[in-house]
Amino acid sequence: MIDYFIENLTGIKNSQVKNAPKLEEALGRVEIEPEGNFHDGLDDAVNTGYLIEKLELNPEYQLVSYEMPDKPSERLSSTLGELFAGLDLRFT
Repeated sequence: MIDYFIENLTGIKNSQVKNAPKLEEALGRVEIEPEGNFHDGLDDAVNTGYLIEKLELNPEYQLVSYEMPDKPSERLSSTLGELFAGLDLRFT
């Protein structure tokens, strides 16, 4: 049902939606305090309505992701000895 709505009524393909923020995250990004419980059909519908209303009335709001882009991370290769080298530790 939701795939039908997304693809046929909005023109957005399902593959474009896979990385979309979850409702809880989207509400937080536009500073909406959620009502009720997430994953409750009626509460999710109400919260989605608030989200759509805010985005329609305030076009400056955008659900922009602030995540860092994926890039290969360098492997850490320090030993504890290297980390503590040069420290003058005195135990009493």
